[in-house]
Amino acid sequence: MSMTKSTKHEFIVWLIKLLIENKTTIESANPGVTFDVDGMIVYLTGLDEAYMAEIGKITALEQAKIKQVKKANDKLVIAYKATSSSADSISGHLGNDDALSVIIHQKRKEMVNIALRGKREKLDGTTPIV
Repeated sequence: MSMTKSTKHEFIVWLIKLLIENKTTIESANPGVTFDVDGMIVYLTGLDEAYMAEIGKITALEQAKIKQVKKANDKLVIAYKATSSSADSISGHLGNDDALSVIIHQKRKEMVNIALRGKREKLDGTTPIV
């Protein structure tokens, strides 16, 4: 079983703390052999800080995305209400029994049922991504 991102990060932090707390023990384990604990601490801490900086960027982007989705959804609500009111105005102008009024009301009802919606198109006739 492989480690998750979270457990990988926990291991990095754990080893850095282990190095800090056991520096003397590690350095004195083999007399005459140099083991650069301080250099390893600096190196691993730098890598961890770089990772955390990238995570911070992702968090900021996620927050920006949440805000932008809310803005887009707010615009959609406004556009739909205006479109729905326009459809009602057209129907009121033509009369509820007019063929075009019937089409407008049927389309609105069909939009609730995915199978009845038909081909989705943009104003220019191309198929939308969404």
